[in-house]
Amino acid sequence: MKKIAILAVLGWMVMGGLSFAAEGEELFKAEGCMRCHKAEGNSKIYPSLPEIAGAYNGKTEQLLQYLNGETEAIMRPESASLMKPHVEKTKKLSVVERRSVADYMMTFAE
Repeated sequence: MKKIAILAVLGWMVMGGLSFAAEGEELFKAEGCMRCHKAEGNSKIYPSLPEIAGAYNGKTEQLLQYLNGETEAIMRPESASLMKPHVEKTKKLSVVERRSVADYMMTFAE
């Protein structure tokens, strides 16, 4: 019985994560993040979603801190100043919304 309860909780957590990522995708697009951070391809100025997810793989909390303006960017610090006005927008998101955006971004990790 204990195993069933654990599996049920794990399933709920996975489904919740998928839901967060779906909501995060909507927010990512609505906030205009897709204009610079593409799902594919590379830019000399802005990292793609796979690049971001790769850099923050295993460091989701650090990504959340960055989106909340609490830490510096770990990618392309030479162009991080371009992101500062946009971080001001992500700081205004709720904790749940920021988590959703981060979860969506991390779906691009390989």
